[in-house]
Amino acid sequence: MMEELIKLYTIEELQSLPEPLHHVNRNCHLRRWKEIDDRAVAVLCNEDGIAKWMRDTYPWPYTYESARFYIREVAMKDDYKWCIADSETNIAIGAIGLKTAKDIERLTVEVGYWVGKAWWGKGIITDVLRQFATRTFKHLRLGDEEAQVQRISANVFQGNEGSMKVLQRTGFSREGTLRNAIIKRGVILDMTIFAMTWEDCERLVEYQKLDLDDGRALFNRIS
Repeated sequence: MMEELIKLYTIEELQSLPEPLHHVNRNCHLRRWKEIDDRAVAVLCNEDGIAKWMRDTYPWPYTYESARFYIREVAMKDDYKWCIADSETNIAIGAIGLKTAKDIERLTVEVGYWVGKAWWGKGIITDVLRQFATRTFKHLRLGDEEAQVQRISANVFQGNEGSMKVLQRTGFSREGTLRNAIIKRGVILDMTIFAMTWEDCERLVEYQKLDLDDGRALFNRIS
């Protein structure tokens, strides 16, 4: 797959991609989005194994026009969305982002993520989510009071066992199931709620080992 993606770019274009904000492991890092990421995203997201677990706002089939709109009108204008990029080429292979809440829930964020099929089963999302969650608690401040995030939640469709395992491996707790909560492609499904609180995070070895500035660059545009 990477060979296919590399062919979409010139050397100069690859060199123009944004610098890494956080190195996750030897395989990937997190960075901001750029217009030319739409080429890789168009290829990676036109995969039913991703689409069937997304909300209906996710286009299907996923075309180049879909990717172009998402990158330019959504991802690049939202400071809470990051690109998961291949360490060697800096080409996009996935995404992770946060959805903020308002009013009395303003210190809660919802996390969402995906990675291209070629990178499934390699621990990419597990490593990304674990490091992203701990650094979110460490550095992100919300609300007028600029308070620390208290809770990161994730909603998982019935049947998406892979995502459930990722969340559990990274320290999220399964809080409960909303029965018959959603309809996807004409089928009524349950939705399971996972969450990590500040207290949960504080107990993780990953968090306890964090240096003061580790991951701060991810949130420079926000905090």
